[in-house]
Amino acid sequence: MAKKIIITRACDVPPDVRVEKIADSLCSLGHSVSVLAWNRGDELPRREIRSFGEIRRFRIRAGYGYGIKLLPKMLWFWLVLFASLLKERFDVVHACDFDTLPPALLAAKLKGKKLVYDIFDFYAEGGSVPRALRPLIRFAEKLLMRLADSVIVVDEVRLPYLPDAVTRRTEIIYNSPPDMLGRLEISSFPRVPPKNCRFRVVYSGNLIDGRYTLELAEAVGRSDGTEMIIAGFGPKQFVDKLVAKISGYGNISYTGKLSLPESLALVSTADTVFSLNDPAIPNNKMASSNKLFETMMLGKPVVVNRGTAMEEKVRTLNCGLVVEDGSPESLADALCFLREKPTLARQMGESGRRAYEKLYDWKFMTDRLAKLYQ
Repeated sequence: MAKKIIITRACDVPPDVRVEKIADSLCSLGHSVSVLAWNRGDELPRREIRSFGEIRRFRIRAGYGYGIKLLPKMLWFWLVLFASLLKERFDVVHACDFDTLPPALLAAKLKGKKLVYDIFDFYAEGGSVPRALRPLIRFAEKLLMRLADSVIVVDEVRLPYLPDAVTRRTEIIYNSPPDMLGRLEISSFPRVPPKNCRFRVVYSGNLIDGRYTLELAEAVGRSDGTEMIIAGFGPKQFVDKLVAKISGYGNISYTGKLSLPESLALVSTADTVFSLNDPAIPNNKMASSNKLFETMMLGKPVVVNRGTAMEEKVRTLNCGLVVEDGSPESLADALCFLREKPTLARQMGESGRRAYEKLYDWKFMTDRLAKLYQ
């Protein structure tokens, strides 16, 4: 039976690859889908019609990564979201992350409707949350998720962090993309720059601390015959720091925020992709990056660092390299290895592609969503 589903997200949509993929899949299954999102910065329209349905945005100006300083605006967002949900007609709220769970859960319970809790990251384990508050937030999240009708996580490594009673009604939906290999018309995306060097590195994603973007830029900057294209968005202070750093290198450029098709088109021109996460941030140890699966789908070798869940996948599937740390020296060594061994790099990419076709194709994730929503 078709359902009216509202997806809630406490950030700008787009760009939010996972939300858009889930919305498209639910729409393809015959459900009516709309998204309620927090427009924190960009001058986006209050309402927008997309392929899956409508996005409605609440404009409350705020940044990202400010931790406890963001609490007053977060509480205001919760109040606005709760009031909006009370006025809406829906069968299910699909609440993304803990920063939309309390108002979504309360509205669903008051109206006698279902709630799906989709955990992109555990909120208490984020790098911007003060250590003193983490036990309280961790307790609250585990308490409230027990009241959800279904729970979604992005990787099996997160299951042990859930209460036993919740695990039994939890589904794994990987951060994998739809299969677009061979369907990306590079020339149709003018923002994808031409390849000027024999070896290209691409970073397309969130520009935040803990992703070793600055260190990677330094490694590429001193590598002959290598270029790097950076795309994405993040806190202004970090983006400004990154742009200032790469201005000293003639082989690195920044293209700004890209749509998903543009991002995949750019990644498809890469010789390798780096998906790095600082394991000192608890969430990063469980990271299940979009970039890892996108790179596998496109048949490119991926470079990850030790101390993350992605390390095990890359080693097991032999789809890339694992570096010891995120230092410029380690990253430069990985660059040199892949650049000087193109046959081995190609074999790594082919291995990742086979794993994607067998295990991670988004069509399998759509099947899991269908089962959950039945």
